[in-house]
Amino acid sequence: MKSASAFGGALQRYRRVRGLTQAALAEQAHISVRAVSDLERGLKYPQRATVRMLSEALALLPEEARDFEVAARSRPARTGPTGNASARQDTNLPVQHRRVIGRARDIAGVCQALRTAASSLVTVVGPGGVGKTRLALEVANSLQLDYQDGVWFVDLSSVAEAELVAPTIATSLGVRVELDSGPEVTLLRYLTGGCYCSSWTIASTSSTAAPTWC
Repeated sequence: MKSASAFGGALQRYRRVRGLTQAALAEQAHISVRAVSDLERGLKYPQRATVRMLSEALALLPEEARDFEVAARSRPARTGPTGNASARQDTNLPVQHRRVIGRARDIAGVCQALRTAASSLVTVVGPGGVGKTRLALEVANSLQLDYQDGVWFVDLSSVAEAELVAPTIATSLGVRVELDSGPEVTLLRYLTGGCYCSSWTIASTSSTAAPTWC
């Protein structure tokens, strides 16, 4: 992971120059301390949103931020067990082109709640139009490095019947439903028996008739 190591070296250098500990940087960037540690050691590649949050937390100058992003984007093609390039997707989160203003406390609170052992489900509630989905997406972007199998977005806004929830999740994850098993069994088998069994999270938005899963 030469490119990941290059980014990790840059991250560590900028952090130390600014006199920040890994914990302090993690708090300011709304990511986990483990994520900062893994990035600095070159164990993981950063997501675009994570690079942006780190740049802001480090208060990088324009030239520094550009070099930081270049280092983050430079990576070799992913290879599978046979050595062939693999196109397995790590996320389907929509790209956000605008920053979230004034929601740092809410983002940090939801992230902290999801990172606790006793809380694997967090429901964001509020009247329509207040930004629940945008908040959930920002949290999902912040937590991408916490889940080695990726963070996925499932849009349940148009789902009004409970039996449609599982097929919608399967479609969002790219799971082909087995006709002889049904969507629930197929999805459960995929999540518990495949590569996504180690850790995963779903950020979704829904109407009042369907559950909200994160």
